[in-house]
Amino acid sequence: FIFHVDEADWEEDSFPALKQYKGIHGDLEISRSFVVPRTKEWSDNIHGLRLGELINSLRTDRKGLRPRQKAQLNELGMIWNVLDHKFQSKILPALQAYHAQYGHIKMKQGFKVPVDDERYPPATWGFRLGSVLYDMKCQNYYHAAQVQAHLSEMTRMGFERSKLELTPSEEDHLIRGLSMHKQLVGL
Repeated sequence: FIFHVDEADWEEDSFPALKQYKGIHGDLEISRSFVVPRTKEWSDNIHGLRLGELINSLRTDRKGLRPRQKAQLNELGMIWNVLDHKFQSKILPALQAYHAQYGHIKMKQGFKVPVDDERYPPATWGFRLGSVLYDMKCQNYYHAAQVQAHLSEMTRMGFERSKLELTPSEEDHLIRGLSMHKQLVGL
């Protein structure tokens, strides 16, 4: 399935809505659930437009875009890879600022970047850094490509993935469970 935006819809609704969003919010960090509200700051013809779904479709299926549309989106500041953008604009700068202050990145899971704290980039204020770091350490898939791409910097700051540590009884329970699974599945 290739997503196509009709040329008339693009010119009259889709692209103007993206431009308006950028004018109001200063970026194209549009959540998937965003729907254009029925307020004065938005043009009447785009009220109710599911802009979050639209931008997600544009990101995931670029083949359906015409070269001119891609150029317009790039000029507007399109975020093609949300995970890369989040990592490079929020996670990494916040970790670097934390590390600069404390010499490590060992923080409580509930740590949130303080608002109006000049030691952190404004784009990171209020960001739940502790929770994201916890997920990155414990869930090997969470931002795995981004961590790998910035591995030397992450290692320099002391980032390590959590290792599964089991008590002897937990280990025994796990082994029995895996053995039972092997018998049932036949592997």
